[in-house]
Amino acid sequence: IVKISYKCDEDDIETATFQEVGVSTASAIAAPVIAGYNFSNWTLGSGVQSADANANPISITTKASGDYTLTANYTEIPKTTVYFVNNKNWSKVNVYGWEGSKGENPGWPGADITANTAGEKIGEFDVYSYTVEVGSYNKIIFNDGSAQTANFLWTDGKYYYMGAATDYAGGTKEDVTTAVAPDP
Repeated sequence: IVKISYKCDEDDIETATFQEVGVSTASAIAAPVIAGYNFSNWTLGSGVQSADANANPISITTKASGDYTLTANYTEIPKTTVYFVNNKNWSKVNVYGWEGSKGENPGWPGADITANTAGEKIGEFDVYSYTVEVGSYNKIIFNDGSAQTANFLWTDGKYYYMGAATDYAGGTKEDVTTAVAPDP
């Protein structure tokens, strides 16, 4: 029996499973797709042999009957977040992303997003956030289904808001705070 575990930085990310492996016979074992993680390689326990610990699926053999361990190692897929300050008090906020590895999110007007659950505000305005895997989208537009911001380049950690007339803007949290909720 081979005990298979799935780890990222030594932390279990999925429940271990057990699989029968024939003695001295090659058995192919595939690391599953786990949302939010990329497979990187295998760690072979004592008595487990393979020609390529980076292959997925991996072909392994064992020397005799018994208990063996095999660990599929993963890396967490980096995430990126942008923020929108709803300074026009839209009743609904969407984010539309395009030009990246995901193509476009789910078509116009984009994904419906809600205000941060932590209740973050800049001045009196709710702050919305949207997080995806790095590289998913290179460009974004925030909208309420009719009014919209300009086309922005996706910049991790950047805060965006609607400016006056056609003057749309974005920047750090401090920049946006000064612009939408200036000191009295």
